Amino acid sequence: MSTLLANLTVNNYLYPFKVIRKHLMKKLMWAIVAIALNLSGSIYAQCMDSIWVIEPGSQNLDFGTGITLAENGDAVMCGYYDYTGITQGLGWLIRVNPASGATAWSRTFSYNGGQSIFHDVFRTNDNGYVCAGWMRMPETNQQYYWLHRVNSNGDSLWSRIYGNNTLPFQGTCVVQSPDGGYGIAGRAHSLPGGFGGHDWLLIKTDQNGDSVWSVLIGEPDEDTCREMILTAEGNFLLMGYFSTELTRNGRLAEVSQAGEVLWSRSYTQAVSVRFESAVLLPDGGFMVCGVAQHEDSDIDVLILRVDAEGNELWHRTHDLLPEDDDVSTSIVSDGQEGFYVFGHGSGTSATEKNVFTLHVSGCGDIAEVKWLGGPSDEEIWDGVLTPGGMLVTTGVVRLSPTQTELLCQGISADTCNIPPCSFARLSPQDSSVLEFSYPLTFTWNRSMDYDGDNISYIFHVESTYGGGINPADTITSDTTVNVTIDIPVSPLDNVYDFHWTVRATDGIDTVDALNDEGYFRMDIPESADEVILHPSSFFLSAFPNPFNATTTFSFTLLREEQVSLALFDLQGRLVKTLVNERMTSGVHAMQFNGNDLASGIYFAQLRTATQSNVAKVILLK
Repeated sequence: MSTLLANLTVNNYLYPFKVIRKHLMKKLMWAIVAIALNLSGSIYAQCMDSIWVIEPGSQNLDFGTGITLAENGDAVMCGYYDYTGITQGLGWLIRVNPASGATAWSRTFSYNGGQSIFHDVFRTNDNGYVCAGWMRMPETNQQYYWLHRVNSNGDSLWSRIYGNNTLPFQGTCVVQSPDGGYGIAGRAHSLPGGFGGHDWLLIKTDQNGDSVWSVLIGEPDEDTCREMILTAEGNFLLMGYFSTELTRNGRLAEVSQAGEVLWSRSYTQAVSVRFESAVLLPDGGFMVCGVAQHEDSDIDVLILRVDAEGNELWHRTHDLLPEDDDVSTSIVSDGQEGFYVFGHGSGTSATEKNVFTLHVSGCGDIAEVKWLGGPSDEEIWDGVLTPGGMLVTTGVVRLSPTQTELLCQGISADTCNIPPCSFARLSPQDSSVLEFSYPLTFTWNRSMDYDGDNISYIFHVESTYGGGINPADTITSDTTVNVTIDIPVSPLDNVYDFHWTVRATDGIDTVDALNDEGYFRMDIPESADEVILHPSSFFLSAFPNPFNATTTFSFTLLREEQVSLALFDLQGRLVKTLVNERMTSGVHAMQFNGNDLASGIYFAQLRTATQSNVAKVILLK
């Protein structure tokens, strides 16, 4: 037996072009930003257009399951044709022009007269194709892995099956390995040495399709491998899921070129997780898509970013249809730093689905969603981005209970601006009650923009306090704003409410902080007027305090002078010098990270040639 799998063809294709985007003219950027102060978020524009749709097929059941790119950028789709019961069905390969949907050629294949199914196709290094799936022997109904090799015109070169006469084998994915051989993977019922139920089975072959080695991966219950791609080292990354008594866990596993399982990890971002597709990233990590089912049974799109060893860096779930289910089945690079995700969602009835193409930025946030489809039940199972900037998808449309046809769509790539990435407010902490500080420091995470646009932040704060707040509104490129409270009005010695927001804009799109509006309260004492009216009081404060593990020291200077700010422990020993330089008059803020210090009480000392002030801070880990 042999074990090698990957569907790298589609997902890891490097495109020799940059998608052209309509970066709207920014000469009115600041006017747009000012208007954005009154907006509540960006609305997805319709920047991907459906160009053509074809539905080739027979009068029985036909399905599109996989897709890859030809050497000239054509789309080559695989699936199965004229499928009925357990006796009939042909492997199907069809090549179309991505600009028009015109068919260049269409081929059907059968192994030994049995029911024959293609699930995946991969372009080989000689510009031919290798298809993977399964076939059923007509005499015994026994299922086998099926690997079928064709040339660039779709003419058969050879065909191989793998398995035994007693257990079912279902191939789902294929890649060509760096040595010119092939990997086919899927699932097989408990083989000797297996884990129980169905296990992942990866078979590695030579260039002629003869088995070299095989490997099993699994748990005691049901395991299904959905897809594989090649890693940066030419190893095989498998993905799918395994079932437990209560739910499903997502799984990723890397297998070496020699058949050694390097690592295997499970993922539980929701009650039930299933992985369908992945993209190899320039740093050797992976962007993975699939589905996440929650406790309320709602199913959402799941996008997961992992490093080269499968460790999660972050994930996003997108509820495209809040009242229905969203199933993502394929992900490809957009040729820059974002991704297209293809899939389908429930429609207005239990038997109706619509298909979608989702464009996300490199941080997994939505740039645009394009919904397609009519009154029929439609599904997308795979997609590619062509060098000409066309998205081509393959799937199925159900015309009646007894008739389905391969569904192939051509969609223009997204030309809209990609909004800034999600970010979050940091401090002051929500619902906290603060002691009066001067100045009051607001901070947030930095956003990113995958179009390379400069990001500005729109800051706003308001309060029940009767005095002025300066600035109450500002636009800044920094992630910190220091706010001063103007000369107070009566009554002092009271607690006041503060509300604040911050938004990121690239001059075209504006996004709110993930944690929306912030709220805190501040106790303004009678002595506040002394601090505000006499900044020469050399006021030093730290917020938050206690802190873990970052705080911001704030202080005022009446004039330009040499300043030192140092941190001491309880024994008076110098721990760190934070500032030792000449500084201008006004309000200053200095962020401090105590990750390398032990928990405890410390003293911050601010000194000039004529003044000194000390603030006690508490580090809690």
